[in-house]
Amino acid sequence: MSTAVVVGAILYEAKYNNATRWPEGFNPEEAGAVLVEY
Repeated sequence: MSTAVVVGAILYEAKYNNATRWPEGFNPEEAGAVLVEY
């Protein structure tokens, strides 16, 4: 996916890792996502 609109997204307990790319200025932890290190 090259583009996505995440404004207002609720990512409660969504898991992501260090390879996940987010739009500039977006804070996944503020949106409820959880960093998982494998």
